[in-house]
Amino acid sequence: MVGATVIRVGNRKALEEMKIYECTACKFRYQLPADVTNMNRIQPPPKCTNLVTKLNKPNPMWNMFNKMKKKMSGGAGGNEVQQPVRKTKEQPCGNTKLEPIAEQQYWVDYQEIKIQESFRTFRPGNIPKTMWVILKVLL
Repeated sequence: MVGATVIRVGNRKALEEMKIYECTACKFRYQLPADVTNMNRIQPPPKCTNLVTKLNKPNPMWNMFNKMKKKMSGGAGGNEVQQPVRKTKEQPCGNTKLEPIAEQQYWVDYQEIKIQESFRTFRPGNIPKTMWVILKVLL
């Protein structure tokens, strides 16, 4: 509870409180709140951090080794060494393109007021203290 006098009232405004971004590669969604300390900006991550399962890249040296072995053995098919099964691993998606989903943004109404300490609480000759207050509608 605050004992003060309202000295200025701003207009009612809309504030984007939350936005959902989607990675264009893996379709993972990020639900990001507005950063109050950064003027209510919503900053998406620089790249997608979702873990996805990817196949290891094939080894080109293994293919060259098989070709050389085939030539040296005279083209006999029985001596060919089989390439190992490609393994999968989980790693970050790493995609840098995150698109905001327009129909999934959350807005809230707010109003700014300026309050001043009551004239009964400060001494004569001093300047009263003021403060901006943001009033948000909670549903």
